[in-house]
Amino acid sequence: MRFILAIAALLALPGGIVAAQDEAPQEAEAEETVTTAEEAVADRLVESHAKAAKAGDGGEVIKVLGEMSAFDNREFVKPATDALKWRASKADKKWAQAEAEELGLEKKSERYEILVERVSAVQAAAARVLANHAGDKKAASALAKAFKDKAVRKERPKALAAIILALGEIGQRKVESDVFSEFKSAKDPEVARACVRYFGTIRTKDYSIVRRLCNELSAPAPANVDSATNPPAAYWEQRWKIWNGIRRDISWSLKQITGQVFKPSEGEHPSDERKALAYVKQHKKELGLK
Repeated sequence: MRFILAIAALLALPGGIVAAQDEAPQEAEAEETVTTAEEAVADRLVESHAKAAKAGDGGEVIKVLGEMSAFDNREFVKPATDALKWRASKADKKWAQAEAEELGLEKKSERYEILVERVSAVQAAAARVLANHAGDKKAASALAKAFKDKAVRKERPKALAAIILALGEIGQRKVESDVFSEFKSAKDPEVARACVRYFGTIRTKDYSIVRRLCNELSAPAPANVDSATNPPAAYWEQRWKIWNGIRRDISWSLKQITGQVFKPSEGEHPSDERKALAYVKQHKKELGLK
């Protein structure tokens, strides 16, 4: 009954469940071309970052890092690793105060949330720069350290998602089990999606992870809808929200790992979960899954 109520709540949304699914991420995304910036451009960006960092201007740092993310110049690693450790400056706090006043927010906790978002955005921008530097030990180390940061895990989902995606882009497999743990407990759709993309990007060889991805092709539902032990409706609403945001990314990752296309649930149409599980079991050895 609780599950039915949860689904009913989703159906009450504008356009219902099907409309919500139409808003899910596409199976694949257009890859952005990363080039090497000319010396004059690189020098300008490094200088601009140094100026913004000295002033403690998180907003300007984000802009500069955004420009750097289009290039793979090695001189951008240092500014990015520094920004990945960003902490709120006096300038950031002043900015957050002004933002809060403009929005009519008076609570200290609300101002704090704005400040956290600023720090998270800086770290996310830094991670996107480091994603272009596979093979760079400093970049890998900085990303791995940021991924383990308790503050990042607890209150900065935007930064955490970008860090996980970057770890995938540079082929960092040492954190794979930790990313899997994060995925299983994820409460933020952006973080869950980053984990799924990570597995596809590194083409995971972990059989248990691949099986879990196959399971996630199907919409979340209790084994027995009438069981009194089922979690409350809010639980299923959260599960649905996350699943709906990652279902096409699940297909994308499985395609990267297996070379096969397996479809997620779509409206009343069932998923290819059973088909996918059977395939990975049959081809486990040739896929190199362990």
